[in-house]
Amino acid sequence: KILSDLGFDRSHAIALTAGVSVIQIIAGTWLSRRIDTVGRRPMALGGIAGISTALGLLTLSVSPNVYSYFMTAAAAPWVAVFAILLFRVAFSVSLGPVPYIVTSEVFPQRARTVGVSVATACQWIMNALVTFTFLRMRELWSAQGVWLMYL
Repeated sequence: KILSDLGFDRSHAIALTAGVSVIQIIAGTWLSRRIDTVGRRPMALGGIAGISTALGLLTLSVSPNVYSYFMTAAAAPWVAVFAILLFRVAFSVSLGPVPYIVTSEVFPQRARTVGVSVATACQWIMNALVTFTFLRMRELWSAQGVWLMYL
């Protein structure tokens, strides 16, 4: 829906989505090999910075009165594609897997099962909230408003 709204036809939107997904898998594989050497905190903070940057770029790419100062109208959809790629890669190396790793390490053995279960339930509830409200919020507000809210 997002790529279609930016002017990409269905076949290009599917191809771009597949390409972003392949890169996301590569990023997740990289994380699994590097998290112990880089560290959990730097990965999480770097990912949050990347996610914030991506949401800012998405907001700019759908705001003609703003992006006209920085780019052409033809470049805006490609900036949005880059922002989506950046968001998914940043999420894949930070807020996607790192909370699962940290929660399994932070709780003492006697409370680990309950702690990890509660943390995972909270994460999935928030994921569901975003999933089920995103399109409706986009209908009620502009795309800029939704991206800014998530930022």
